[in-house]
Amino acid sequence: MKVGDLVSLKDYCRGAGRLAIIVDVPFPDEKREAVKINYVDTGDTVAALTSNLVMVNENKNENEKKKNKSR
Repeated sequence: MKVGDLVSLKDYCRGAGRLAIIVDVPFPDEKREAVKINYVDTGDTVAALTSNLVMVNENKNENEKKKNKSR
């Protein structure tokens, strides 16, 4: 999961089903799977484990960069 990805929280989590955008990956090179997310409905920023998130839509900018590199 990367900055800009649209995610939702799993059913067993507080705030289940809420949409959020990943705004920070504080430990990208470590095995810690924590990210900071902004809820779309309130704008609140919270920490979340990636295991508690479901990918809704990947950041299109990242997808375009990958496509351009493969050409």
